[in-house]
Amino acid sequence: MTRHSHEIPGARPAPLGSYLKGLGLLRLLGEQADPMAAAAWEGDTLAVTTRLDRDELLAFLLDDYAPTPLVSPWNGGSGFYPGDKKAREEIALIDGDDRQRLRTYRETLRTARNLVAEAQVDGWEPKDPKHKERFVQRCRARLPDQAVAWIDAAVVLTGSGLTFPTLLGGSGGNLGRLDLSANFMARVADVLCLRTGRGAPDRRTSRKWLNGALFGTAAPAVKASIGQFDPVAASGPTSSAFGSADALINPWDVVLLLEGALLFTAAAARRLAMSAPGTVAMPFMVASTAVGYPSSAPDENAKGEVWAPLWSCPATLPEVARLIGEGRSTWNRRQASTGLDFARAAASLGVDRGIEAFARHALVERHGQSMLAVPVGRFAVTARPQIPVLRQLDGWLDRVRGTSRLPPGAATALRRVESAMFDVAGHGGSDRLVRVLVEAADLEAVIGRSGNLRGTLGPVPDLAARGWLPQVLGERPAPEAVLAAALASQRDLDGSSLRFLLRPMARSAGRGGRRLAFTAAPAPVLGLGRRPLAAVLADALVLRTRQAEERAARLAEREEQEVGVVVGFDRGDPVPAGAVAALLDGRLDEDLLARLLAGMLLLTWPGGEADEPLGDAGEFAMAHLADPAYALLAPFFQRRAIPGWGRDPFRPRIQATWPAQLRAGRVEEVLREAHRRLRIAGLQPALRVPSRDDEATGLRPAVPGARLAAALLVPIHPADARKLLLRVAPKRVTDEGAGTAA
Repeated sequence: MTRHSHEIPGARPAPLGSYLKGLGLLRLLGEQADPMAAAAWEGDTLAVTTRLDRDELLAFLLDDYAPTPLVSPWNGGSGFYPGDKKAREEIALIDGDDRQRLRTYRETLRTARNLVAEAQVDGWEPKDPKHKERFVQRCRARLPDQAVAWIDAAVVLTGSGLTFPTLLGGSGGNLGRLDLSANFMARVADVLCLRTGRGAPDRRTSRKWLNGALFGTAAPAVKASIGQFDPVAASGPTSSAFGSADALINPWDVVLLLEGALLFTAAAARRLAMSAPGTVAMPFMVASTAVGYPSSAPDENAKGEVWAPLWSCPATLPEVARLIGEGRSTWNRRQASTGLDFARAAASLGVDRGIEAFARHALVERHGQSMLAVPVGRFAVTARPQIPVLRQLDGWLDRVRGTSRLPPGAATALRRVESAMFDVAGHGGSDRLVRVLVEAADLEAVIGRSGNLRGTLGPVPDLAARGWLPQVLGERPAPEAVLAAALASQRDLDGSSLRFLLRPMARSAGRGGRRLAFTAAPAPVLGLGRRPLAAVLADALVLRTRQAEERAARLAEREEQEVGVVVGFDRGDPVPAGAVAALLDGRLDEDLLARLLAGMLLLTWPGGEADEPLGDAGEFAMAHLADPAYALLAPFFQRRAIPGWGRDPFRPRIQATWPAQLRAGRVEEVLREAHRRLRIAGLQPALRVPSRDDEATGLRPAVPGARLAAALLVPIHPADARKLLLRVAPKRVTDEGAGTAA
């Protein structure tokens, strides 16, 4: 049998009405003309394959198409009550036509009228909200089978009563005062030429409408509403240069889009394992997330989002019906319930296979109080490696979202986190994932400053660094990202880390072990993100040294205490020493480094893991590290002994006053003391350090003390620490008494 392929330019992914029109065409062909008809999306156009050629396709719709009987007798304005004058006239047109194609519709209308009359005799009003549930149950039991599809798409019967899918209206198939079933009957009367009298449309006019609806040719318009399905066609306060214009539509557009909407049959949410059994779950429809499109607004009234699936392989009606009917989209082992969940599901392939993209439509209030399905973008289905780690934030963000009366600052920060996550899902990339961490850190800071929030929400829980880092750093990380990760990675075996110095938080006892909690007191070191970063890091080094000194005195690990303290953390992911050069020289974007550090502090490195180098040594060659003051001091600030000459390693210890002296700008005093300690350790310094009264040329500090202290807080690779030590002290003075920098 010859198969014909038709491009349908009138059916596009957006607006939503155009998408539904394409589904309606496939549904009518598959049910009434050609069971083997198939459709696929080719770019922005629907392609339909059928045994019908173009003329036969048009003839089928014009002459043989039998409309699905859409009736909503539970609504006022549906044509079944005395006040529904206009709708009653449309019903009369269908009732008065004796063609076979309308037989089921006439039977449905007759049964619906009888049901309304019986209910009124029984003493209750079907359209009264108190009685609507009971009446819908009667309709579903007694109306013809062909009418049940509309009932299932317009209302859902649950254990707690009636609920209404937003796609087809707010109270069961109506958009405000527009009853969709009455509008459908009016448009059926137009396209099937049921009207009589002067100016009534004839078959020639209907064919023009049909060619326009399917193939985009010019066609006359009818003054009527299309509802929320096409924002451009809907009238509104700004729909013309002179204010509000009349809504003009193609009648075949309305007929086909409502026929297509029946594929989005609603069901009780419990069928999809969601937690709230009284809510409605429609295929590919989720709660709104107001991010990811330029016109989004945080306080905009939104009823949800429709993610319309686009597939490129031809599919028959049963295949498409199954695809849409199942509507599977899974994120974090549960059904996607928000636009953000859906985006992440699509970016992790947690959707039905065969779908290549989604057309996203937000149901929002525009043009005054009119709900419109606004097209807000195309979303490709592709696996993005950055997506899986985002689930680690979900529990905390859910608690933030669930907080009643969230302060405006926290709500704005939450929205920025969601926007960053949506960008990762839509485009991927390590830089976008970094932004998620940065925005999450900002939200955490806002919560920490709120007395009402910090006790109930707590800080961001531990995020596994080993999962985040490969995706955050990428293949060629910026030096700011490498340094931020190295600084944030430093931790002690007891759980202490730089996070507890720079943020107002600590670990407190709780169920299941020690948990993170905000402290009432401010952070020990203030100003991350507000003060110059070098000053903040220098202060952190001063405080860290003071804590190390106190801990050493408390523990009293040896009978005879060694002079000086070990200031380095037990663990840390080091960087090549050359990576510190840009920080010393002031060549970094320090505002960016501060933001990245705040984000990296959310990551937790397990205390027992071995150190791993960060960055590429080739990118940060030692030759670039030209500052001799740093080269002299850096070996002293290491945690472990540095292999050097013979059997005895160099054991780094500093005088506890050094960081404070550096912070105060007394760099030369520290350099002289470090020079002296190298000689005490039996090493021969290669650089001469002038004494206080010596004006001769010698090692003079080229970097401000605070910046030098900040650089010394960065953990460097042990091999580079040895290279620096060999540079400043290439040989021994004596073998006696060597081994300790004290």
